[in-house]
Amino acid sequence: MSEFMFFLVQHWMLAGSFVLVFFALIVVESYTKSAGGKNISPQMLVQRMNHEKAVIVDLRDAEEFKQSHIINAINIPSSEFDQKIMRLNSFKQQPLVLVCGSQTIPSNLLKKLFCAGFADVRFLEGGMKGWQSAGLPLERS
Repeated sequence: MSEFMFFLVQHWMLAGSFVLVFFALIVVESYTKSAGGKNISPQMLVQRMNHEKAVIVDLRDAEEFKQSHIINAINIPSSEFDQKIMRLNSFKQQPLVLVCGSQTIPSNLLKKLFCAGFADVRFLEGGMKGWQSAGLPLERS
C-alpha cells in the first residue's frame, strides 16, 4: 500500500488526470442513460417492425407527415406531444422508435416517455432523410 501512495505522490498529475477522466466518463454515461434512447439504423428498424412489432412515432408536423411517412407510423408532432402522449399507452410493451425530419429529437420527449413507462425507446438514425437515403418504402396520403 505504501508503494501505491508513493506512486500517487510522485505522479500526482497522472493520478489527477485519471480521476478527472473517470468522473467525466461517469457524467457522460449517466447523461446518456438519463436522456435515454439509442439510435437504430433504418435496416434494423425494418427488422424490429417485422419481428418485434415496433411502433414508429413520427414527430414531424401534420403537413410533412401527409406528404410521406413510414408505413403504419403514428403522427404525433413534437409540439403537441404532451397532449397526445396518451395515444401511445397501449404500446408500452412494444419497442418505440421516434422519427423526425433529420436527426434532432428533443431529449425531454425521451424523458417523458421513460417516465410514462416506455422501456425500449429508440431514434431512427438520420430521421426521415436516413430512411429515404436507404431507399425504403414510404406511404403517401
